Amino acid sequence: MEEKTSEEKIGAPEEELKTSAGEEEEVSEKTFKEEKPLKKSEEEKTKEDWKSLLARKEHFKKKSEDLEAKLKEAEVKKPEVIPTDEEWKQKVNFALVHPEVAANEEFMDILLSVARGRSVSLKEAFGLSDMQAAWKSRQEIGRREEGTPEPSSRVVTFGKKPVSELSSEEIKANYPDIIEKILRARRKKEIR
Repeated sequence: MEEKTSEEKIGAPEEELKTSAGEEEEVSEKTFKEEKPLKKSEEEKTKEDWKSLLARKEHFKKKSEDLEAKLKEAEVKKPEVIPTDEEWKQKVNFALVHPEVAANEEFMDILLSVARGRSVSLKEAFGLSDMQAAWKSRQEIGRREEGTPEPSSRVVTFGKKPVSELSSEEIKANYPDIIEKILRARRKKEIR
């Protein structure tokens, strides 16, 4: 059916107006009905997306808990080293000869494990180059932590007193000489 312009519709009989108005209503109802299912499908999609996200969240939460439980089971627990009577005697004798080494329990456990693994005495295990290097590195770490100077470092003295023990008046009175002595000590150290 041909659509008429608004001017033609004004002079048209009422029946024609009703049919044209009815067609518009049908068209708008169709578009409304078509839009409504789209909205529902979008809502359903978002609901499905949310359900999917929640399911994923629960899945990964459970998976994370399972992995944490496995990790706790898999953690390597340090086996307790129980020395035999012979090892105990060796440990006591070694502690008498090397008290500074025996004071470090962690290193003693490592030393005992090495001695067991190589089937040698503690004294022989401590004599190994690897164990000597490990002990020296532990001593060095201990010195750094304590902040103690190396045994080879020397204290600069001025008039039989270390510079750190001089009073402020003595430092003021002999400042150029003290600075010169400190600089000479540094130069000697750099040359070596």
